[in-house]
Amino acid sequence: MGPGYPQQPYGQPGAPMPGQPGMPGGYPPGGQVPGGYPQRAPMPGGIPGQGVAPGTKMCPNGHIMQAGWPRCPYCPQSTGARKPVPKTRVASAVDIKKMIKPMPRPKPRPKQPMRTKLIEVEEAAPAVGWLVCLNGRYKGKDFRIKEGKNTIGKEKICDILLEEEYVSLRHANINHLRKDGENIFILVDLDSANGTFLNDNEEPISKEELVDNDKVVFGQTGFRFKCI
Repeated sequence: MGPGYPQQPYGQPGAPMPGQPGMPGGYPPGGQVPGGYPQRAPMPGGIPGQGVAPGTKMCPNGHIMQAGWPRCPYCPQSTGARKPVPKTRVASAVDIKKMIKPMPRPKPRPKQPMRTKLIEVEEAAPAVGWLVCLNGRYKGKDFRIKEGKNTIGKEKICDILLEEEYVSLRHANINHLRKDGENIFILVDLDSANGTFLNDNEEPISKEELVDNDKVVFGQTGFRFKCI
């Protein structure tokens, strides 16, 4: 310990601290601080020796500051009064209609003058003969024979469509031609599975000329041939 300090420890009750009144090297009560401000005067009802120095003041929060300062530099300052937030207004149906812009209406197209369009109808080739069915699902039905080639079978593209069990996809052809002003019909078998028969012959034919009232059998379906 330095000279002039008591031997009693500082932590014991009643032990004066350095710099307090009654302590060697301390400031006298109410005296002048060497080279500084005079000691603060005692506050009414406060602790002796803890007053406010002349030229200073205390803020409401207990901070010591210069008497000429408008605010305490140690107290947190607000950035200003907050502006009240306006209440949310519920828009009415009228306001919504004002906010929604109407869609522009499409401009009407100019009316086009009516034009008459001619439709060409392909005329069917004139008939030069018929095949009249004698039995099966087509009994009593007649099939027209046109000029040129007429294909008989159960394929969809045949000229005479026969959906019979014993008729091949392309069973036979009846070819028409004119010679010296006369109609000539040639019956040609197309290598059918069940054969083509003419009149009462039991042997299938390969190629024969047809005459009026001939009986033709494709597989097991018979027809009467008629020519014009």
